[in-house]
Formats: sequence, structure tokens, C-alpha cells
Amino acid sequence: MSHHRLARLALLATGLAALANSAIAASPPSLATPDITHVLNIRGEQQVSHAKGYQSLGTSDSKGSTSGSSTVTLGSNPSVSTDMAEQTRNIGAAAGLHGGSTYSQLIYQFAYFNPDGGYGNVAVHVNAIDNVHASASGISASATAESFLEISGGGFSTYLNHCAGADTAGRTPCGNKGTAAILPFDLTLKQNTVYTVRLRVDAQSIANYELAGLSQASAWAELAIPGLSVIGTSPSGGRFVFSGGITPVSEPASWALMMGGMGLVAGAARRRRKAAPVAGGLE
Repeated sequence: MSHHRLARLALLATGLAALANSAIAASPPSLATPDITHVLNIRGEQQVSHAKGYQSLGTSDSKGSTSGSSTVTLGSNPSVSTDMAEQTRNIGAAAGLHGGSTYSQLIYQFAYFNPDGGYGNVAVHVNAIDNVHASASGISASATAESFLEISGGGFSTYLNHCAGADTAGRTPCGNKGTAAILPFDLTLKQNTVYTVRLRVDAQSIANYELAGLSQASAWAELAIPGLSVIGTSPSGGRFVFSGGITPVSEPASWALMMGGMGLVAGAARRRRKAAPVAGGLE
């Protein structure tokens, strides 16, 4: 094959690649609608709420001494939270374990859209933050709280898990699961590539109805990504696009406000559990 023909083929390949990049990135990619799931299970009675839409959803329930809640927030601070508490004292009744479990999950998509960027790399800072807590006291009480964060797309995937557990019988509720908090981190992603974010939190509490004394367990978990931002200078003409209803902010001040808000929510949940009355028996 002649050098002239090779040169023409090389130019043709370069032109086709540029055309493909231009065609793919000419308009923002189509992103899936946010997917929201709540599951609340108290004493064997399960509530499931599932929706695809732009609204924030939540559910809560209580039966005797067991209470649980599950919430998802869209908008500028995508977040999930869940709470489960059990306090038991059952004088003169048969002993047994009672409690419940709950989880919240939010799935949405984003891309760094840049008509002139092709599939070049972009360094992204993920302002992720979580808060998990579990406590147990009395006889055979156990609690577990977990947060999960996954970002995947374009052949790439990262997964983070944080677990907190408490058990009065010497068991290890978290087993080999991760015990490190989810904190802000950096990723190298591709421009004009769709990535899927999955946020999930789980909480479980079990306590023993015994003949004398008090057993109690509680767990709560929160996880949020209040912003994504480009590290360094943003590629010319580029911007983040998100599933409808998701508009994360990237300003550090907004992230700090979100962290403070999560602390206030956690404090309110703790005060609510401390004020909750202890039931005298099974329903």
C-alpha cells in the first residue's frame, strides 16, 4: 500500500472520529428519570413504596414500641435517610425478639456534557458525606446501620460501603463490611458519558422482650451528594447535566450547609428516640 493511500486513510479515520464525537456530543445525552424506593418492615409487616419521578418521597410507621422511617430528597441536595428504633419491656409475657428493618434508595444519572470535548477525561470531585449510627442495650439487642454509594458507567465502577453495628450478645452485626465513613473523593471520568449514581441506606434494630428489665436498639443512616465539581479548570464549553429533578450544587458553602443540616437531622432523631415511651407489651 502506498504512502499516499495510507495518509488518505489516516485522514479519513481522523475525520470520521471527529464526526462521531461531534454527532454524539451535539446535544445533552438522554438521562433516566430518578428511581426511588422505600422498604419499611416492622414486625413482619412490610411496606414498599417505589416511584420514578421528580418528587421527594418518604414513609414512616410505628407499632407498639417499634418505629421506623425512610426518606429520599431530590433537588439541590440528593440524599437518602432511614431510621429504625425498638424499645421493649414485657413483664409477664413470653420472651422473644422483636424489631424491624428499613431502607431508602435513590438512583439517578449524570454526565459531563461538552459538545467539543469528545470522550476526553475530566477530573471530578464528589462531595459525598454519610452518617451512620447503631446502639443497643439490654438482653439480646442488636442494631445495624449502613450506607452504600455506587457510581458506574462507561466501563467504570466505584463502590463504597460504611457499616456501624452494636450487639449486646457479643455478635458482630457488620461482619467484614466496611467501617470507614464515606467522605468526599475524586474521580477521573469521561466527558459525554452517562454515569449512574446509586445512594442507599439501611437500618435494622432488634430487641428482646424479656421477663424483667429493658432492652432497646436503634439505628439511623444518612447519605448525600450535595455537589459535583470539576477539579481545576473546567474544559471549555462543558457542564454537568443530571436526571430531571436532580440539580446538585458545587459551591463549598452549600456543601458545608448540607453537612450541618445532616447533623441537625441526626440530633433531632436522637432526641425523638430518647423521648419515645416504652411500650408495656405486644399489641
